Amino acid sequence: MSPSIVIGVAGNLLTVVILLSKEIRSSVNTLFSIIAICDTIYLLLITPYVISNFDRLAMNFTFRYYYLKLWHCVVAFANWSSATLNQREGGTVSVERILVIRNPFRKEWSQEVIMHIVFIIATFTFLLTFYDHYAYKCISKKFCNDTQVVGKCFDVTLDKWSNHVINPVSELQRLYVRWSIIINVIFAVVLPVSLLTGAKIILIKSIKKRNMVLRQFMAQESIHETEHEEMLRHKMERKVEITAIVAITCFIVTKVPSAVVLTIQIIFTEEFSGLLWYNIKMLTTFLVIFGKTLNFPVIYLSSQKFRDELYKKLKNEAPRSSKPSLRQSTCRLLVKAQSLPEKSTRRDQL
Repeated sequence: MSPSIVIGVAGNLLTVVILLSKEIRSSVNTLFSIIAICDTIYLLLITPYVISNFDRLAMNFTFRYYYLKLWHCVVAFANWSSATLNQREGGTVSVERILVIRNPFRKEWSQEVIMHIVFIIATFTFLLTFYDHYAYKCISKKFCNDTQVVGKCFDVTLDKWSNHVINPVSELQRLYVRWSIIINVIFAVVLPVSLLTGAKIILIKSIKKRNMVLRQFMAQESIHETEHEEMLRHKMERKVEITAIVAITCFIVTKVPSAVVLTIQIIFTEEFSGLLWYNIKMLTTFLVIFGKTLNFPVIYLSSQKFRDELYKKLKNEAPRSSKPSLRQSTCRLLVKAQSLPEKSTRRDQL
């Protein structure tokens, strides 16, 4: 998982730099850049959880101490960023794209409007995932003259934490966490998936309808479309369809399994333990992390403007890195100047 996190962070940061450049900046690209920022935040927050599975770091006293103290808070903020991302990706971006396709001459959303939308979504998802701060009761203790620290987090929805320890958490807190998980699954996963699927279908239909109206207009005006123009139009339709299918598939494959596991955890609370469920949770975590790394390749493959801007920036940076320094240039000139008299002396001798 660690390579996926590194690749994901690098790809998302590069995506933000390209999308916010003056040449291709737009309301849709600004929203995509915010999505990339949310992905980056999630990947950075989930990093301690991932590296805790490596013995060398997991057994380090300093790492264990702070990890056990802050684990549930870090997970809560990671889930907040993920839920915020799902809402933006599932609804806001798709709606903006549909509006652009249906009315190409409409005024784009201003930066102020986008910031208001982001604030509303972030506030809503913060309230939606706030239960994560109370979903676990974490206890840590030091042993062996404060050279070792051991800790464990108990699920507050369980009736018993062990054969001899009964859950002391109030029934009100348990109900709050249980219902919050269900509401979170609905609003953070199911609803965004439904919105994204519906929006992509509407987007494809809007493009097909616009092209059909264009063909009818050309037929009425006796305007003949060349074979090349027709091929380009069909190519654009096909590209939009493939991009929509890829986006929906990636969203479902990487985010739905975690929602299914959370639902099963609520229904079968007592049975949700053991190595099998641990491996299943690790698999869903990997899928979520993998989904966060897909922003760059998906945008790169679906947007010609993004590729052009990326190549342009790389081309502009290449001469700077290959350009010799002043010291290197001076040394070359001195060596060249010193070698000239030797050559002339040899010629005179010959």
